[in-house]
Amino acid sequence: MANASYTCRIDHDNQAVWRLLSAFTEIPWMMGMEEVTVGEHHGHVARFLHMPGIEPITEYLLNIDESNQSLQYSVVKNPFVPVDDYQATIAVSANEGGTLLSFDATYRLDGQSEEEISQMLQGFYQMMATSMDTYLQSHQ
Repeated sequence: MANASYTCRIDHDNQAVWRLLSAFTEIPWMMGMEEVTVGEHHGHVARFLHMPGIEPITEYLLNIDESNQSLQYSVVKNPFVPVDDYQATIAVSANEGGTLLSFDATYRLDGQSEEEISQMLQGFYQMMATSMDTYLQSHQ
């Protein structure tokens, strides 16, 4: 299994950031979404991300740990996550008046280099953090 990690700090209260993340099926903060629908994938709560020009992306919740402010989810192979068996954990913690976001993923490569996929995922995680930051700034 290959892996990718990304950690960053954003200037918002960790409780506010956790509220956004833990509402797994509601992601108004994510850039580029036309619509998000909710359903089920193999017995798990799933969100289907509708974006222009591609089939909906299926992400499903594996575990949520309120006390440790972390959640684990999986993504069905798609153009943005072109690997197999992708599972990620996002954790939130207080950090000097802001929030430390940690993204950790494991996956099986399907012909790509680990470095290429790791860089792609780190860019995606950075975009997620920026989206949350922008959303929280505009909703204070």
